[in-house]
Amino acid sequence: MESSQETSKRILSYFAAVRRFISVLSKHTEGKLANVPLFAVSFLDIKIGFTPDNKGFVFIASPDSNIIEDSLELIELKSQADLEELLKKSAPWLRLPGCFNRIITSPGITFIGDAQYTIDGDPLAPPVFSRDQLIGFGSVSEIPSFLGQPEKDAVDIWNGVDVGGGFPNYVNTVRRILNNVISVLNWKDFKERRIHRYLNEHRRVLLPPHLDCFFEVPLYLDGSSLQADFILNRGGGLPPMLIELESPIHKVLRKNGDLTAAANHASLQINDWARFIDSDPNTNASGDYEFLRGPRKERFVIIGHGTREKGRLTEINRFAETQFWTYHMLIENARAALNKTYGDQLVLLGKPRIEPF
Repeated sequence: MESSQETSKRILSYFAAVRRFISVLSKHTEGKLANVPLFAVSFLDIKIGFTPDNKGFVFIASPDSNIIEDSLELIELKSQADLEELLKKSAPWLRLPGCFNRIITSPGITFIGDAQYTIDGDPLAPPVFSRDQLIGFGSVSEIPSFLGQPEKDAVDIWNGVDVGGGFPNYVNTVRRILNNVISVLNWKDFKERRIHRYLNEHRRVLLPPHLDCFFEVPLYLDGSSLQADFILNRGGGLPPMLIELESPIHKVLRKNGDLTAAANHASLQINDWARFIDSDPNTNASGDYEFLRGPRKERFVIIGHGTREKGRLTEINRFAETQFWTYHMLIENARAALNKTYGDQLVLLGKPRIEPF
């Protein structure tokens, strides 16, 4: 029989493998990652409780966007009271009466994952209940067979994205888009091109409000060419927005509070886009791009992680031609815009304003 430490390593290895295989399967179709259960793409805070004889177990895997590797805590379960205490701390929404006796006497394993309840026929209503955790309990001896094929499980999860039935719940769908992008940004192999494709697939949710979004736009001037990551036509008399995406692993600020070389380089790239557009508008600002004519163009660089630098970046952005956001600031801005629009719609329909995102 495996020791509790060996079983724990097996569980950690399984989740790491599923995440790795999902990453491979998602290449060139990154937008679909928004529909994958969060426990399959996020780093996890895992609590595992074992019975004293090491025959029964309960594990609770909770997605955590603030960690960059899975964390693990082992707990001894001597009674139903110990199990209930574990649930109270890590999954207070779940009740498992009599579960302790079951895991020490019965074969098999039970999984509860991605649990949610929605109002049937009302896609705008927030989920009545939604939890992104994966919870398993049962016999330790059967863990190798249940968690022994991460490749197959990853394929099943990935293919399930395309065959999910039912009428989608708008709030839950948008929450997944927002939450999953935070998780996949922590993947070491989620490079710029993959980020570009994810944002483009979910541009209506993640990018600032716009009428039209143009992705990877070629620009030409005197025999030279450049490619703009995103150009937004915002309409309503607002200037167009040029967006350059840098890697989330690059830092935006030096220790002294100045912009890094990577941030300054990105700003120069956007200046070149604007120069190409203004110097040859007949080539770069005609047809669908007519809105690019005129001197004003808002310029945004998205680079780096977190919101710790938000205060300093706000100071820099107050006087800079190019605005700098981290990816977390982009998502924070998206949440605020979505909450305002959703709340305004509810008020228009005579319902109380809520902010579900």
